[in-house]
Amino acid sequence: MHCCVYHDERLIGKRWLYHAFLFVPLTREMPFLSDLRKIREKTGWQGELHFERLNNTRTQNDCAKSWIASYLGGHSNQCRFYFLGVDQCSLARELWDRKVRDFKIYNRFFQVGLYSAIKWLFLNPKAGFRKVRIEKVFSDSKSRSLEDRFHTQPIEDIEFSAEIRNEAISFDSKTVVEVDSDHRKEVEFPHASHIVQLVDLLAGAMSQMFDNTSKHEGKHLLARSLWAQDLSSGIMKYDFNSKIYKKIGLSFFPKFKLSAKEILDPSVLHRKNSFYTQRILSFTETRQGVLAPSLF
Repeated sequence: MHCCVYHDERLIGKRWLYHAFLFVPLTREMPFLSDLRKIREKTGWQGELHFERLNNTRTQNDCAKSWIASYLGGHSNQCRFYFLGVDQCSLARELWDRKVRDFKIYNRFFQVGLYSAIKWLFLNPKAGFRKVRIEKVFSDSKSRSLEDRFHTQPIEDIEFSAEIRNEAISFDSKTVVEVDSDHRKEVEFPHASHIVQLVDLLAGAMSQMFDNTSKHEGKHLLARSLWAQDLSSGIMKYDFNSKIYKKIGLSFFPKFKLSAKEILDPSVLHRKNSFYTQRILSFTETRQGVLAPSLF
């Protein structure tokens, strides 16, 4: 697998931090972008697509919904999506100095999510890949402090872990590339901006299904689109014969509140009872919460 990774995050209050990763093979990048642009032309929406800004604008909602449908309807056969939720209320936050706490937690679980995604989606006998080569990692640009090593440390940590475990993971670029999520403003990588916008929509729709935090019709529309595309049912009926097996991954961390000592123990992140996938789906078409059984 030779691909690029596109990332965005979503924060729900002070509790849930979500990291979303979309892996696009280099051979699929141009057809993928072509379809996204055709949908823009057809719907008439040429502006930035951002889940938080979806409202009742018809052209914007139609474009966002069609992007989701296009991805799930065809491109998900080659691309891979991974969604990690971190319950920050269950972390021993005193481990981090208050001045650096937020970005340290953010970076730590960006690295955990990316590494977990690579191993779960690709480096598994049933996934059918022998090695993973990442051309570039793109992420929505943020204002960061000078002490923040987001651009380099996660990749360094993954490469170090992969080397000592003899895992076939490599990065052509050792730096995370931040892009403006508005393709009209992004100069160097406008193509990446389009796909980062799609990741934002996927992450937002997923979080809406679990958290149901918004009453805006545009956000409900995307959550219903996922439901209509049978993504939620596919997750809840997940098995080795599912059409989404090794194409979509989902996990949350931690299952139980962790002490400072447990957080500092490297083995904690790899214990089966630390990651989980069972959570109430607060948003359904009938507005009744249902339990999403284990994905793994």
